[in-house]
Amino acid sequence: MQSDLSKIQTTDAKVEIDRSDLQSRLRLQTGVKSRWPGVKMTPGDEPWNAKPYQTLSIDVTNLSDHSAEIGMKVQGLELVNENLLNRVDVVGPGQTRELSFPLYATPWRFDAEVETDAMNVSPGQMCIGSIGFIKAVTLYVRRPSHAHTLLLGDLRLSDPAEVREARNAFPIVDRYGQLIGHDWPGKIENDRQLKTTASSTGQANENASVSRRWSRYGGWTKADRREATDAFRTVKLDGKWWLIDPDGYLFWSHGVDCVSAQYSFTGVQDREHYFAWLPDNNTNRKTDISSDASDETKELLDPLGNYYHRAEWAHHEFYNSRVPFLSYNFFIANLHRRFGAQWPARFADQAHDRLRDWGLNTMAAWSDPAITSLKRTPYTAFCRLEGATMIAGSTSNWQRFVDVYSSDFPEVVDSALQTVSHCFDDPWCIGIFVDNELSFGEDYSLADGVLRSPATQPAKIKFCDWLKEKYLDIDALNQAWKTQYADWDSFLHSMQWPAGKANADDSPSLADRRVFSERLVDRYFSTIANRLHHLAPGRLYLGCRFFWMNDSALRIAAKHCDVISINHYHYLTDNLALPDGIDKPVVIGEFHFGATDRGMLHPTHLPADDQADRASKYEAYVTSALKHPAIVGTHWFQYVDMPVTGRGDGENANVGLVTITNTPYRELTDAIAHMGESMYELRSGKTNPNHNSASSK
Repeated sequence: MQSDLSKIQTTDAKVEIDRSDLQSRLRLQTGVKSRWPGVKMTPGDEPWNAKPYQTLSIDVTNLSDHSAEIGMKVQGLELVNENLLNRVDVVGPGQTRELSFPLYATPWRFDAEVETDAMNVSPGQMCIGSIGFIKAVTLYVRRPSHAHTLLLGDLRLSDPAEVREARNAFPIVDRYGQLIGHDWPGKIENDRQLKTTASSTGQANENASVSRRWSRYGGWTKADRREATDAFRTVKLDGKWWLIDPDGYLFWSHGVDCVSAQYSFTGVQDREHYFAWLPDNNTNRKTDISSDASDETKELLDPLGNYYHRAEWAHHEFYNSRVPFLSYNFFIANLHRRFGAQWPARFADQAHDRLRDWGLNTMAAWSDPAITSLKRTPYTAFCRLEGATMIAGSTSNWQRFVDVYSSDFPEVVDSALQTVSHCFDDPWCIGIFVDNELSFGEDYSLADGVLRSPATQPAKIKFCDWLKEKYLDIDALNQAWKTQYADWDSFLHSMQWPAGKANADDSPSLADRRVFSERLVDRYFSTIANRLHHLAPGRLYLGCRFFWMNDSALRIAAKHCDVISINHYHYLTDNLALPDGIDKPVVIGEFHFGATDRGMLHPTHLPADDQADRASKYEAYVTSALKHPAIVGTHWFQYVDMPVTGRGDGENANVGLVTITNTPYRELTDAIAHMGESMYELRSGKTNPNHNSASSK
């Protein structure tokens, strides 16, 4: 599969044929103006037929001095959204790497299309949609901070896929929630094996030596001890940010999100045929048994039938129109099989033991309060601003932005914080996250959302009042903004926003929208910070877990947050940088890598070749974070794999430290323990540090 230069399109890049080394390759030089500089390659007269093959590959040589995250995006004739089929890998300086794009989630394909719902990736089907025939492949550098020169080999289709009959596509998972039709080391075949496997931590006992060298909070006892304050705080030492634990020891937060059994529900309603086994729903059966029935009669109920739930969240996909929908939790069912009715206490105890044995010292966001309240592992709390008045015209993948000028905003903040009041006086709580992955867009986007909102929007009224103070009359505003509002009331009732010349970089309109966006962001962070520190003195404000962000929002967050949180889904943290002049500690709220060699269908958007490669990528990521002067912790998302048959929103990726059967991924947990063993020495760069100067908060 080759592309001549006439079939190539570039974005912030130059391309030419390189015939050195007796080979004909594309030499690609990418810039830094675009977030995704690269090249789009198309076939000749006929598209490439990908259906018979498992793998699309290309060899990439990085001739640059810096690592590059290389993405491969595939567009098919049958796929509407070309961005869905997207894979990323990292190529080091001077390295040649084969970038492989698995076209199927399993080693087999079905002989006909099989319709599945609420699963982002399905067995025997092409990954995240049906490609069939490929009409374009794009190679790009992901959000580069440096220019790169790459050599690209020929695209290759390889590994013919085994063909299976579509009539055997269902059921998809067995009684333990595991994929049917595929075997792997550690797959559970019976209850006896489940009890034996899930009882172990997944580590040799010698790894427990990690925690023996830590303080009770997981701090570094080899470093100089500082004042004990009964709370976590931040400190900068020798150019690097740290946390200090309540006993005064240096602390780096090595953690995992969602230490809980409650995030493994999968929808069963209208998908019953996906499952080889489902117990009777005891919620329904209990209504058929009188309250004065004998204990023997009540004991006839299968206890595994207690783990159904009416789910209230789907976000999108199949179940969005079915809320509330019936779901089932195979993870809890497997815990019950292993531990019996006492599984909540046994699971909590095991989770604390495992984290210490694995060199982890933080139960991060969304961890179960029933587990964190045992006060054995430091944790972070999370709350969300529920019930707030939102800016009607704002846009986001998750939710609209809150209207900070609404009269109910301070009350909403207090109500949200009260949901985590259990941590207000708890020294084991590092701090509190408020909200998750808010979309700030460009530095003027929030103001544009206000302009798209109705006249009754409190933020729009405030924007109008501010513009009145600045321009005095509507004619002055129209002249500056290149608009034609009849009067201020017309401004309020218009739901359009300036276009054309009004969006030039030097336009007064754009400048005003930037200023008002900054005011919205500042009021958001300052209000939360003030209320949090009033209600929970001693707890750190950990921010909003940035994902979509701009420099302006980061600068404002740095004014009010004790630690800035960023969900950073990359292979390394090398490209993470705060705006110029901003010096603030950062915690990575989420990251992960996945593979499909152990019965999972989706390798996440940052795939690994297998579990061993997943472990290697973990070590590389955390090592890069330990070397980053601003980063004070990394939190892996998440403790348990997503269900094979999908969450309510269809996500079904290999993200866990443990499987749906509570079986640890040994390669990964060994790598985590290795990082826990060495992280403090790596962070300090010294075996026996003796710091003489420090600035702290």
